[in-house]
Amino acid sequence: MSRHTLSEYEKPSMDQLKQRTSYITGVNVRPQPGGKYYLVCVDQRDVSIRALEQCVSLVTSKDVVEIFQVMKMNQKDERAQDLRQETLITLRQLVENELTVQGKEVLNFHADAVYNEDIRKTIMGKIDLVKPDMLVIGSRGLNLVEGMLLGSVSRFLINEVKIPILLVK
Repeated sequence: MSRHTLSEYEKPSMDQLKQRTSYITGVNVRPQPGGKYYLVCVDQRDVSIRALEQCVSLVTSKDVVEIFQVMKMNQKDERAQDLRQETLITLRQLVENELTVQGKEVLNFHADAVYNEDIRKTIMGKIDLVKPDMLVIGSRGLNLVEGMLLGSVSRFLINEVKIPILLVK
């Protein structure tokens, strides 16, 4: 099975997804003894998919993976709720695809998508809330000038976060 971009997935049925993944709801879900809590921050770029692929390759059945996407969209936009639901289904399908590619049986994961204009602040708030053991992020590899002008979220997180970070390019 080949890997795809987030936008290429067909929407699976919930029954198909539940066959091999354990979807956890709510916050304060902790890994089993000896396991870790991974927070994977994603957007619609291929580098986010690579970050998730790397995370799935590291985890065991004792671990919990939370996939978190901050969407820059006004919550009052009439399309917002539909877009959030589609995003959550797509993230679940992405995890299912990675499990198949890597030959893993099960993964305990939680997906969350929120609306906020300030991506950095939102991710920092999520880190404070769930207290993950590791943050997994992708980086487009902006050069110094691009990063300063555009504002690199990954560069900000590397400088501010006090937990281990897996940065995937």
